Amino acid sequence: MSTPSATAPSRRGLMRWSVAAAATAALVVSGSGLVVFAQSGAGESQGPQFAPISSVAYVEARLDLPAGQEEAVAQMLTAFPGFADPGSFDLKRDELLAMLAAEMGASAPDGDLIGDVFTGELGIALGDLESAMMGAEPTLVAGLAVADAEAAGAMMEGLMAGSGESTTESSYNDVTIYTDTMSSPPMSLAMHDAWVLLGTGEGTVEGAIDVLDGNAPGLAQNEAFVTAWSRLPTPRMGAAWMDLTSLTGFVELAGMMAEGETGMALPMGDLAGLLPKDMVASLVADTDRVTLDVMVTPGDDMPAEVLGVSLLSLAFPSDTQVYLETRELGASIETGLNSLAAILAEQEMMAADDPMDPSDPMAMFMDPEALFGEESPFTDMLGAPLPELLDFVADASFGAGLSSDGLWVGMAGEISDKAAADERVSNILGLISFFAAMDETGEIVVATEMVDDVEVTNITLPIDAMLAEEGVPLSLGDTISVAVTDDILLLGLGDFVQSAILSDGTDSLGTSSGFLDALAGDTPNAGVMYMNISSLLDVLDPMLSMMAPEWSEIAPYAAGIDRMIVVPNADDEVVSARMTVIVGQ
Repeated sequence: MSTPSATAPSRRGLMRWSVAAAATAALVVSGSGLVVFAQSGAGESQGPQFAPISSVAYVEARLDLPAGQEEAVAQMLTAFPGFADPGSFDLKRDELLAMLAAEMGASAPDGDLIGDVFTGELGIALGDLESAMMGAEPTLVAGLAVADAEAAGAMMEGLMAGSGESTTESSYNDVTIYTDTMSSPPMSLAMHDAWVLLGTGEGTVEGAIDVLDGNAPGLAQNEAFVTAWSRLPTPRMGAAWMDLTSLTGFVELAGMMAEGETGMALPMGDLAGLLPKDMVASLVADTDRVTLDVMVTPGDDMPAEVLGVSLLSLAFPSDTQVYLETRELGASIETGLNSLAAILAEQEMMAADDPMDPSDPMAMFMDPEALFGEESPFTDMLGAPLPELLDFVADASFGAGLSSDGLWVGMAGEISDKAAADERVSNILGLISFFAAMDETGEIVVATEMVDDVEVTNITLPIDAMLAEEGVPLSLGDTISVAVTDDILLLGLGDFVQSAILSDGTDSLGTSSGFLDALAGDTPNAGVMYMNISSLLDVLDPMLSMMAPEWSEIAPYAAGIDRMIVVPNADDEVVSARMTVIVGQ
């Protein structure tokens, strides 16, 4: 391989390889890049053959789009401008490969860059991530798998010929390493054992060479990594793994910093048991969607996920644009407020020698007994201590929709204790009625009506007038409605409550084809977050066009996205979350 030229008119150092490698990895999840690298690989990856066992994160990009991913991506991208004609794919590929070659300072050889020269597998390993998050230089080594060593070597020669005098040359175990000393951090490049290696400094690349030669243990010998990686589907565009226990020290430091800022000690406990052990993720394309699956190995003391199946989506109209469903809302609120009470009690003990002045208005809010105790004034008024106020609510859902008429928002919660629900909702409404009677302006009105034998309380407030005063061009309506049926607590703006009571569920979100298709039978689960993006953008488009001039360029691509859903779940081994973005064809 030739010696780097010292007379190059412009330096194309190894940082160009870094930029090109990062850009190429990014292309695996971008619109145009997914297709231009489509070569239909066999599917199985070689894995992190070069990554040292000390690596705390590993990212894989499959630029060859193996095992049918090419066909899936090509079809999916027809939803976006510029990809309707399959014949344009080759042209886009040639243009992009030429651009990448020019960026690296080398001419692309004859044949396909991905397939003929490189296999299409790109891996990036990170070490000492915690230090990098604190501002230290990152430790990184990337490997691009080689299909034709001679052609790949010729590309490297072209790169080195124009690299400039800042590039030095060294040898390690008969492998030539080139280092760009002017980049920060210094970047080193080598080719060994069917891999082009790029790392932060000579020592990083030397470590990768040792792993490839079997002289040092690799990440593939990390049992936790192997177990997590085995959960990934073979047909995928990319994957990632991270050792989350490596962040324990960072989390502890963040807790101490938060305590210093707020004066409140957080109940950190045994972080090793509470934090998940590792995370693994995969990105997979289908003909009309792309799915990101994330799986974490729970810590030994992590609370178990609550799974369930709910019919609450039947209470929401079919045109609901944003929908969120959660499990055991009342219990979650109770746990959270009890944890806050424990923090306040600990702080009160620590401040025993310097108590707050009882006349200080904030004193009450730092007293856990005054806030959450049995003798608290809130307990007297509401009929239960604050943490237990909503313990009668099991699963709960929140939904919203935006149209030219304004915004509606609704909440529905399954009732586990009807008597408690009636009593506590009645107490809350009684307090609101009391304050309404004290309002001399007459702008707050509380009234009731019967809807299909269910009493609905309507609270009228000057909401739209307040929004107008703040310059918010949005109507929410002036009525908040509350009702308790035999099994559901309903709360909402607009006519949500009345419509939910009268609905038989046949024209609901829970029976709509778009929602059911996105949910894909993924039940029981730990909750749902669903968005009808195309419907929402139809309404927001005029506003976005006025607020952001660049929206006109983004809008045609955003219009290709139809829906999105996130579904958390769990089994005996992992806690998982599936995020699927569905495109319109």
